[in-house]
Amino acid sequence: MSRPGREQPLVLVADDDQMIRFLTREVLEQAGFAVEEVDDGRPAVAAFARLRPDVVLLDVMMKEMHGFDACAAMRALPGGTNAPILMITGLEDVDSINRAYEAGATDFVTKPLNWTILAHRVRYMLRASRAVQEVEVQKLRLAEAQRLAHLGSWQWELESGRIDWSAEMFRLYGRGVGEGAPDRQSWLARVNPEDLEELDCACARVAAEGGDAAVDYRIRLPGGGERFLHEHIAALADEHGQAIGLRGTTQDVTERKLAEARIHYLAHHDGLTGLPNRGMFHEQLSQALARATRDGMMLAVLFLDLDRFKEVNDGLGHAVGDLLLQAVAERLQGSVREVDAVARLGGDEFALVQTSMGHPAAAETLARRLVEILAVPVEVGGHQVTVATSVGIALFPADGADAAQLLKSADLALYRAKADGRGTFRFFEEGMNRAVHARLQLEQELRRGIAQGEFVLHYQPQHDLATKEIRSYEALLRWQHPRHGLVGPDTFITVAEETGLIEPLGRWVMQQACRDAARWLPPLKVSVNLSPAQFRSGDIVAMVAEALEAADLEPDRLELEITESLLLNHTETTLSTLSRLKAMGVRIAMDDFGTGYSSLAYLWQFPFDKLKIDRSFIGNLNVDRNVDAIVAAIIGLGHSLGMTVTAEGVEVEEQAKFLESHACHEIQGFLYGTPAPYAGLLAGPRPDPKRGLDPHEARHEGAALRPEAGGDARLPVAASGRW
Repeated sequence: MSRPGREQPLVLVADDDQMIRFLTREVLEQAGFAVEEVDDGRPAVAAFARLRPDVVLLDVMMKEMHGFDACAAMRALPGGTNAPILMITGLEDVDSINRAYEAGATDFVTKPLNWTILAHRVRYMLRASRAVQEVEVQKLRLAEAQRLAHLGSWQWELESGRIDWSAEMFRLYGRGVGEGAPDRQSWLARVNPEDLEELDCACARVAAEGGDAAVDYRIRLPGGGERFLHEHIAALADEHGQAIGLRGTTQDVTERKLAEARIHYLAHHDGLTGLPNRGMFHEQLSQALARATRDGMMLAVLFLDLDRFKEVNDGLGHAVGDLLLQAVAERLQGSVREVDAVARLGGDEFALVQTSMGHPAAAETLARRLVEILAVPVEVGGHQVTVATSVGIALFPADGADAAQLLKSADLALYRAKADGRGTFRFFEEGMNRAVHARLQLEQELRRGIAQGEFVLHYQPQHDLATKEIRSYEALLRWQHPRHGLVGPDTFITVAEETGLIEPLGRWVMQQACRDAARWLPPLKVSVNLSPAQFRSGDIVAMVAEALEAADLEPDRLELEITESLLLNHTETTLSTLSRLKAMGVRIAMDDFGTGYSSLAYLWQFPFDKLKIDRSFIGNLNVDRNVDAIVAAIIGLGHSLGMTVTAEGVEVEEQAKFLESHACHEIQGFLYGTPAPYAGLLAGPRPDPKRGLDPHEARHEGAALRPEAGGDARLPVAASGRW
């Protein structure tokens, strides 16, 4: 629902990144929103005042006026108090998040944006905003009704101490009218002692300074029970302006207070078991950590879940499963001290904080007790149910200095306990030691593998959609491990980048790809993907020049792919390096385009030859209309900028047809060819793009490297360092 007079809800998009604005408009207009866009904070404030948009999407980092100031300025405008404002930021530190909320942001989201759910998030914010507006309208109506309603009223003469009550005051305090108005002492005697000082101070302040005051307090009723009252106090002045008395109106706000307490309770507790929920548990853990740090004490975080809960839930029904969770919650609460905390995190997952520990043995004792107690059969819904539990333990300060790290450590320990047979517990130290050992072992084997030449390149074709001919091949790095066989890059690339081994590995990929491509007939192009780590660790220009010269390969047959993540924190040095490479005659492609770091600024600062659409978009073609719109927009952008557009991860004909209908230049994926070793390309026929990929061939993607065939005949290959 949009504002009166509008057919569509209006979204104001403020971002100095033209590409972000372009993609945001495409996504939101596809979802039925009208979009107005500006490129900086100052015009955003002006547009807000003029258009009164239904939702604002506001980038933080803009040139003239950043998002924080723009948000604060919008809040100060008429109608800006409750407008939903979503701050979009690439900053993930706590100070930036706090600053966004202090500026008045309704919510924030960090880059890269998830384009698939953006429209849903905007729609949710709009619904929430309308709900808040409706609540505000209801509050105004309630305020008017209260003004017209018969409220309790009273008057107090300061000199004589005389107090007069209205009839409603007697009802509110549970007194009969015939009892007469109380004196000050008996009146205040009904007030809850915890609230008495605030009420007394408010009366004294108004009597001394004039003006008025409001205070909420509780009173105890004669028959037992409690009532919440809202008091508005004003001064009675003589002709000289001196306070001679007080007067006030009293309203029963018990229902509102109970409703607020209920809402607060539901927001912090699990509705099924009554235990604190995940958010409340984080607060409790943070408070416990503060006390432990102050007192120099140890504490433990225990994660646990029920090993057979899914069987019970599926076999006996959700009603029995709910009863079982409630029984488990009761047993957990009965197993800990009052100073400890128990929470249900969701599903069959629970967590505990054990405080004031002197030794890790206390956590072990508790974990054993929990395993034993939860192993006892439970009678629920006429069924005797037996479950077991696995427990993971993390200790402060050994396993983490803050709540997030401790929770992560306890979670890892829980998974280790489940892997070790369930129905048991494990400390985090054991899993951590094994993980560190495994990582060191992988680094050692990676060094040995590079030294002994255990890496090979597999190649995947890139087809021209119009002619169905192969334009190039992309090289995919594989590790021919002596024990584990052919290993994919996900296993080792991160370690290679973190240890600097990406430099010799990347150098080998570049040299091998150029050598292979130099022998292809016909002479097709080869593309090599450059890791962002290579830009930090060595002279890429010299490495590329050496590889081209050694292989005697023409520069225009080499295509270098870089990811958008490299440009997220780009420097002039990075752009200078790319310019030097392009000056050599090498083609430059932007890989994984559209995944969230996209910036039109990069496209005009540096003339890329190709855009490669990320496979995550292609996989959702014809499934999500937002994705269809984004892909079509990227293809159109490539056409308008004179760049080749390649779609990665094409696996079904429907995807290829969509891309062809939108004039995408190239496609790559299992539909037309799987990665194969260099010798495999020579030995086997090329896949027929008209019939698609043979299922038998698809099953052998990633098979072990076959010996290279003899002879000098070569097929064209495109080597891409998609590692």
